[in-house]
Amino acid sequence: MNLATAIESLLMNSRKTAHFCSMKITLGVRDFAAQQGVDEQTALQKGMGQKAVEFVKQGASIYRKA
Repeated sequence: MNLATAIESLLMNSRKTAHFCSMKITLGVRDFAAQQGVDEQTALQKGMGQKAVEFVKQGASIYRKA
């Protein structure tokens, strides 16, 4: 396998992973919306608000010690 083929293979795999992850997130939002009894846009706003509070409670730092 040459370098160009190897790079293309890695890019294809990362695209598949990114697509899968976005699909998983979309399903998660839909499930959360159903649980909350709200539409998807409201669920996104509510979920982001909850995550913001959680982020601040944990020190509002992007990098944390494990």
